Amino acid sequence: MRVTRTLLISLLLLILTTGCVTYYNPVTQREEKTLISEEMEIRIGKNAASEVEREYRTYSSLRLENIGERVARSSHRPNLPYHFRVMESKEINAFALPGGFIYVTSKLMEIADDDELAGVVGHEIAHVCCRHGVKKLEAQLGYSLIASLILSKEKADLIRLANTTFKLISLGYSRKDEFQADELGTKYAFKAGFSADGLLRFLKKLKEIEKIGPQPLEFLSTHPSVDKRIERLEGLVKELEKE
Repeated sequence: MRVTRTLLISLLLLILTTGCVTYYNPVTQREEKTLISEEMEIRIGKNAASEVEREYRTYSSLRLENIGERVARSSHRPNLPYHFRVMESKEINAFALPGGFIYVTSKLMEIADDDELAGVVGHEIAHVCCRHGVKKLEAQLGYSLIASLILSKEKADLIRLANTTFKLISLGYSRKDEFQADELGTKYAFKAGFSADGLLRFLKKLKEIEKIGPQPLEFLSTHPSVDKRIERLEGLVKELEKE
């Protein structure tokens, strides 16, 4: 899901108020240096969620919340204050903000069964658990640039930086990050009691929808090759179903 310029600027303003800390990554099981602590990550996500909900109509869904909470409890970061909301849209999409703020479009909710929805939500939760969004922001800004901007009082610096990174942020995650989210998200959903092939079936469904649609689906266009994702997931599902 694309990030608006206003949202990006608000994220930058929050990021630049923090310093470098050591963070234990439960996925890699290693101590890692980061500019953004978990507390700040949640603040960034909360602020970003407010921006999203000012621009789009969102609403709660008991179905989404129940599925999301089950999958989150089976993730590497079960204690985050997760929030699950439906965003009114005719597009088929889902995205995660730092700190556990998950959005699923109403169209996706309409076409996905519970196992498929669990797989999609698991994928987004995996992005949060791996801190992919946080790392992407840090990578684009750079430690030295952030340090200099912390001392700068020029708002123009933030605006210039936002304009430079806006396009990069909107392009989505790397292939490596997406494949990792597919794998972990599928495992989270399976551990939570859902079918192992939920995300796999959903991707196959989207592939069929795209064949007859007038234009490419954003959910697929901002991710790696759907065929490669399906191939990798088929192998993973076979392994999980043997357990």
